[in-house]
Amino acid sequence: MLALVLYRNQNAMLYHPEIAGMVRDPAGNPPRLRNPSEWLIPYEDVTVETADKLKLHCWFLKQEDTANAPTLIFFQENAGNMGMRLPSMNEFYRRLGMNVFMVSYRGYGRSEVCRLCAWASRDDRK
Repeated sequence: MLALVLYRNQNAMLYHPEIAGMVRDPAGNPPRLRNPSEWLIPYEDVTVETADKLKLHCWFLKQEDTANAPTLIFFQENAGNMGMRLPSMNEFYRRLGMNVFMVSYRGYGRSEVCRLCAWASRDDRK
């Protein structure tokens, strides 16, 4: 019986779009965790539409020579929002000279919520 309960509730135990006392939207984070411009990183606020018509919020951190820099695609969002990962993304951007495309899974950050969807893993397939 315990195994059945654990199995049926595994996503709720592993995936936390919000942490108690923290906001879902990065705009409500403390300073330097709200958006890449606070790190003096040029970026584009991007919306990607999934195959099932949900809108995912993304940040594209762009090197000056965007076309010739490698691009890291970063799927994040468990226990926090994209802004919480800016210190790490700053390292990829500055030290490694990479573009960074950050994606918020469905139901996380500013991405739309799909109550009928199985879970976030669909978002990396487009």
